[in-house]
Amino acid sequence: QSCIDKQREWTYNTTMETITYDEMVKVLIQKRIDAGSPMDAADELDISRQYFNDMIRGRRDISDNVARKLGYRRVMFFVKLEEK
Repeated sequence: QSCIDKQREWTYNTTMETITYDEMVKVLIQKRIDAGSPMDAADELDISRQYFNDMIRGRRDISDNVARKLGYRRVMFFVKLEEK
């Protein structure tokens, strides 16, 4: 069984909670609130304060590494456009 087949099997057999990118930003904002400050939140995620703030402001993407530290996995996908 190839890696791709294993990934398909995992995807089809797993119920995943999905959230939008905007909801993920809200998770980051809640992390900042819970930590008490952007600096403390960044420290807990082991990233720079600038990177943390850039993600919240939409200047940088939320990395898979950060998503995993927040209990999520970043997944990118493509949707086929309908032909006209």
